[in-house]
Amino acid sequence: RIKNTYFFLKNINKTFHQNILYKDSPYGHFSEKELFKNEFKKINFINEIPENYISKAKIVVMNNHSTFFFKSLSMNMPTILFYDKNCWDSTKKANKYFDILNQAGIVHYNPKEAAKKLNEDIFYWWYSEKTQKARKLFCDEFAVSDSNTFKVWLKFILA
Repeated sequence: RIKNTYFFLKNINKTFHQNILYKDSPYGHFSEKELFKNEFKKINFINEIPENYISKAKIVVMNNHSTFFFKSLSMNMPTILFYDKNCWDSTKKANKYFDILNQAGIVHYNPKEAAKKLNEDIFYWWYSEKTQKARKLFCDEFAVSDSNTFKVWLKFILA
C-alpha cells in the first residue's frame, strides 16, 4: 500500500499537493506520514477522522476500501480508490462490483492510472451517466443510504 501511495503522489499534478489532506493510517508498525513528509513537503497531514473534512472536499482519494470509501460513494462525493487487488480479500460478488467501478474509473488497481484520472476533468467524469450508474449500482448493493434507514432495516429483519 505504501509503495502504491508513493507512486500515486509522484504521478499527480504537483499543484494538487498543497490541497491534499492526508490521513495517516494508525495501524501497523510505521507511520506513512514519516515516510512521506520529507518527499511531499506541501501535503497536509491530518490526525482527525476524514468525515470532519468531507463537506469541504472536492474529491476523495483513497488507497484502501475502508468504511470511508463506502460513505464517500453513498454521499455521491467524487471518489477515486486505488489498491492492489492481490492484497485485499473480497468475495467474488464484491470483486464483480469493484470491476464495474474500475470500468467507470472510480476504482483503479494501479496507482499511476488513478493519478492519471485525478489529472483529468473530475466533475465531467464524476457526473457522467456511466460513472453515476456504476456508483449507484455499487451503493445499492454495499452502501445503501436512505433517510428511512430504521424502517428499511426493520422491514428487512421482519421479512
